[in-house]
Order: sequence, then C-alpha cells, then structure tokens
Amino acid sequence: MSAAFHSRLRRVGSDGEPGPIPGAAETVSPPRADSGRASVTAPVISVVLAVRDEKLADVLDDYLTSCGLRVALAETPHQVPALARQAPYQCAVLDTDFPECRSGEILARLAEAPAANPAMRVVLIGSLEPPPDSFPADAAVHGCLLKPFHPEWLVRAIRQAAAGDAHLAEITALRERVAGLEHEAAVLRERAASLQERSHWAELAGSLTHEIKNLLSVIKVSTQYLLKRAEETGLDSRMTKHLGMISQQVDRSQEQIVRFGGMAQGRATTVGPCEVSRTVSELIALLEYTLTTRNIRVKSDLAPHLPAAGMDEGVLRTILINLLLNARDAMPDGGRILICAHAAANGGIEVDVEDTGCGIASGDLERIFEPFYSTKQGPQASGLGLSLSRQMARASGGDLEAVPNHSPGALFRLILPAADPGDRGPRLLAHPPGPDEVFRSTA
Repeated sequence: MSAAFHSRLRRVGSDGEPGPIPGAAETVSPPRADSGRASVTAPVISVVLAVRDEKLADVLDDYLTSCGLRVALAETPHQVPALARQAPYQCAVLDTDFPECRSGEILARLAEAPAANPAMRVVLIGSLEPPPDSFPADAAVHGCLLKPFHPEWLVRAIRQAAAGDAHLAEITALRERVAGLEHEAAVLRERAASLQERSHWAELAGSLTHEIKNLLSVIKVSTQYLLKRAEETGLDSRMTKHLGMISQQVDRSQEQIVRFGGMAQGRATTVGPCEVSRTVSELIALLEYTLTTRNIRVKSDLAPHLPAAGMDEGVLRTILINLLLNARDAMPDGGRILICAHAAANGGIEVDVEDTGCGIASGDLERIFEPFYSTKQGPQASGLGLSLSRQMARASGGDLEAVPNHSPGALFRLILPAADPGDRGPRLLAHPPGPDEVFRSTA
C-alpha cells in the first residue's frame, strides 16, 4: 500500500455526510438506520464477501442482504478471483485477517485476471490497518474499515465503491477536513509499527485483543441487525431496550480495549470534566445484580454539589469497576461496600471505596500496585487491575492509594483533580485512537 493510500484518511459522520474525525473522548452516534437502504429506483449492487470469521460472515451476509445488496459468500479468499471472472460484481469485501489478503496476494491475482466487471472495487475490513507498501499504488481498493465497525458504514462503503467517480467531490472535501490531522495519523502508524518490538506478553495481549474484536464485531452486527428488524416488525419495546443496552456495552468494551492499548504504548489519556455522583450511581445500578447474588450490599454517601472532576468519565468508570470487583472478590461469603465522595481540601474530589473483606497486609500496601502482583489465587489473579487503575489515575492528574491500618476490610482512596472552570468537554492529552470506527479511503 502506498503512502498516498495512508494519506487519504477519513471518517463518516453519523448524519450520513462527511464528518470530522472525533477524538477518543467524543461520542459518535451510528448512522441512521435508513441511511444504507436501497431506494426503489437504485440498481441492485452485487457483492462477493470473503470474511475469515464464520459467524461474522454469516451476520454480515444477513445484514447486507436486508439492505438490498446481492451477496455471494466465498469460503476462502482464493475463490474471489474466480467468482469475479464469472459474474459482474461491483464490489468485493476482503478480510485482511486472511494472510493472503493482508499481503496483497489476492489483489494481485484480481489485477492479473480481468474480472467480468473491470470497474469492480475492493473494500477491506480487518482488525489492524494494512501495513504500508503491501499493495500496489494502483490497486482497486476503495477503503478499509477497522473492526469492530457499524454495519451501516460497510453498506455505505460498498455503495460508494460501486458509485465510483460520483464521490470524488466528497473525497476531496474530506481530504481538506483531515489535513490538520495528518501528523496524528503518522504518529499512530509509528506506534502500530512499534508494537512488533514489544515483549512476548504484549504480543499475546495483541492476539487476545484481535480475538475480542472479532467477538465484538459479531455481537455488534447481530444487535444492529435485530434492532433494524425490530423497527420493521414493531418488536416489544422492552426487547428493543435490552438490545440497545447490549450495543451500548459493546461500544464501551471497545473503549476499554482502546484505552488499555493506549496505555501499553505509553499514550496519555483524556481529561474531563465528568460528574462523579452520576458515574458512581450508574455503576452501582450496573453491578447491582453481580453483587447482590454474592450477598454483598452496596451503599453510597455522595456529598451534594460536588465539583466536576478533571478526568474522562470512561477512565473513572474503569477505575471504580476494578475497585468494586476487587472488593467483591475479597468477600466470598458476602459483606458490605461503601462508596463515599466528598470535596477535598485542595479543591479536588476524593472517592473512598471501603469493604468488609479480608483486608490488606501492611507489607502489601504498595506491592498490590505492582504489575502482575496479586494476593488472589486462580485465573482471576492477573495482577493488572490495581496497577492499571493507578496509572490511569495519575495520567489524569490524580492518584490511587490504599489507606493503611484500616479495619475491618480495605479502604481505597481515589483522588481526582477538579475540572478547570472553563472546561466544556473532554480534551486529549495525547493522540490515542477513538473508540469509534475508522474509515480509510483510497478512492
């Protein structure tokens, strides 16, 4: 893939028109449910689909078909050139998780053997961006979607690829809008390349992330398909509500994957403001079932009129979840958790998480924050939760500590900086990729 391919970076906004590339702290709404549907007069687009994960291939087949596209599934990418010679497909969707797709072998074979439709374009999907210079500069690649992606964005990419030159004006406008982000894109590519130089455990973590992204892709596409069908068939509103919750949690899971990946690469996080009381209340409601089934009661004591915290809400949520789950594991026979939040003397906010569990030995008060050190036994003992939580707190200007000589149980104190009075929304301290999908165009 040429450097020119990488320079043409764009994202598609939630309103169906080109949109700015949002940061990690921004929330991107999915495209409208009707944005990818075929109109009555639009010609049927034929697509050949080669996806490595069978479940993802199955749900994509259903979703694309429901949007009015004619889909042919290839069991292996090597079947795609033969299928392209037999019928005039307008677009081929290739999964770069196939080694032969990632290396450019299949694109080369498509170029060598003319297709029934010489104007056929290719849309790539994959867990990672294809490496530079892996494809020829004149490859018929329209763009690349990074997993997990919203299925409507794939529909849009296929329609744009089939439309050809009709979108050149849109692409030109998008290039102008992302001109100021070229430096960010270069930095992210350098960080992706540096992953290969990391230690063996980091490589294993990358493999796990890859598999999780595939699983999230299946869940995301399946829930969006069911939501789409729910709108069409008038499904019970409670079912629709729970499907929406599943989709929201998939998005939040993706945020956590991106956030932890950013920390492993030395990237800073985002800073607030966020409402501490609301975040704590939402977390208690979210974990209520998990805790009550373990005979654990949760209470909160949140001071009124707390100032906004200068920490990203997703970071605060992750730290508190780690603390609450640690408290749960420390009380196998049940107990009580108390979460208190109050203004600190320095103008910040202190959040205390107290449990009635087994407590912490004085010699372990600092060791528990060391990577891979754990007092737990069994598969849950990763030794990373507290270490990552402290790193995230300090990256945002706060801190996390275990209060000594506390009995019974343990007391963790999370110190949060107050948000600047002029803060109107989250801002980046570095340039981590956002949790939303990335669309890279080569048209």
